[in-house]
Amino acid sequence: MVSGSSGPSVVVGHSFGGVTAGTVRGAAALIFVAGWILDVGESPATVLAETPGEPGEGLLALPDADGRLRLDPVDARAKLYGDVDEPAATRAVELLRPERPSIYDATPTRVSWRDTPSICLRGQRDRTMKTPLPDRFAGRCPRMEMWDTSHSPYLSRPAAVADLIQRQRAVCGR
Repeated sequence: MVSGSSGPSVVVGHSFGGVTAGTVRGAAALIFVAGWILDVGESPATVLAETPGEPGEGLLALPDADGRLRLDPVDARAKLYGDVDEPAATRAVELLRPERPSIYDATPTRVSWRDTPSICLRGQRDRTMKTPLPDRFAGRCPRMEMWDTSHSPYLSRPAAVADLIQRQRAVCGR
């Protein structure tokens, strides 16, 4: 539940952060930036298992010595930060950390995206998901924008993302 804010709360969920953003109650608006928008009972693991894809789609993640999933840096650079300038992309890749495979088991028991004003921002050059998934997720929002970006427009077009947040606040009438 969002509380304590002096103004309307706009929750932004990027990538897997969309799973959490889609369950937040009390927000004035939701923005999914290349986000996973799951329904009740869905998990990333089940969605991926039931979705056909082409070789090379999605991110290349390999288990490390501790069993966590580590992204391949070259693949991550190309797919996560394809339109980001070199210094920012290099730093972003350096900041990536391995994740436990259990992140693929996150399964919402309730969702708020059905009754909260929401928009899905898709990157035309985003290659981090199997081809059908961005359309599937975007179809769950009443509004969608397609930008000529890769997966991380907050790095390649930060002013445009800030403007999107402000526009979404305005849609809420606050």
